[in-house]
Amino acid sequence: MNTLMVTHLVCCLLMTGIIWLVQVILYPNFFLVGKNEFSAVHRFHTQRITWIVAPVMSLELFTGAWLYLNSPNSFYFWNLVSIVSLWLLTAFVNVPTHNRLKYDSRISKKNLVYRNWPRTLIWTIRSLTLSISIGVLK
Repeated sequence: MNTLMVTHLVCCLLMTGIIWLVQVILYPNFFLVGKNEFSAVHRFHTQRITWIVAPVMSLELFTGAWLYLNSPNSFYFWNLVSIVSLWLLTAFVNVPTHNRLKYDSRISKKNLVYRNWPRTLIWTIRSLTLSISIGVLK
């Protein structure tokens, strides 16, 4: 197992852990925050989480692309496609939903939880698939 693959797997596993934490604890917690405090809590969340996920997601994308370019096979192709889909979901679904939350809409809070499930499932499947493919899970 080479360093590039280990780095890629670690990024995927980190994001899987982070996305599950966000999905089952942080996003549902938004429902418990009062209207007066919500704006500050949401701003705090989005600013802080970005410092964690942006570098990890970027490294995951870079290593995924590098793996495919150095070994263009169907496994690395679909791995890269799944990473790009995560970026597209983030940019075109989750970020706009977060932007609507600036208005403290209960519907937007529900949408944030529901619309985050695809990313949660994709990262989970990727973690399992990568772990199995390199022999971490047998």
